[in-house]
Amino acid sequence: MCEFIDAIKLNFDEDKLFLLNLILAFLMFGISLNLKIADFKRILETPRKALAGFLSQYAALPIVTYLLVLVMKPCPSIAMGIFLLGACPGGNMSNFLSHLAKGNVALSVTLSVFQTVLAPITTPLIFALCANNYEPTQQLMQEINIDTLKLMKEIFIILGIPLALG
Repeated sequence: MCEFIDAIKLNFDEDKLFLLNLILAFLMFGISLNLKIADFKRILETPRKALAGFLSQYAALPIVTYLLVLVMKPCPSIAMGIFLLGACPGGNMSNFLSHLAKGNVALSVTLSVFQTVLAPITTPLIFALCANNYEPTQQLMQEINIDTLKLMKEIFIILGIPLALG
């Protein structure tokens, strides 16, 4: 099973990825139309919920992910994928789903923005911490290369522009 999964190659098309980013930006713009600066001020005045969100993202989720891999014992390549998912920040869909559920959208957006901006540092760090401490994935670890300029451009397109316009 592992050999079959490891043989699969994904070919990402840059144009389609850009289109996906534009769609996510459009969703973010729609959500930001309902937000007011006062919503974000309330988060700063009572930061406990935001702190709980950050702790959940950067402590609880990686620990639960690591424990899940320990229990499931998947193929090393699958374990790497699970570790990567556990290290990634929440995305724009969480903002959209918070809006649909009539939840605290300002809190969701705040968490998304800060987690996405911190992602170039936190994602590789959490990923490496998990993968380097799980013996079956240690041999698969290679240097992670991130095009920081491209990443910042995508963050600006997906979050910055829609929030500023909304």
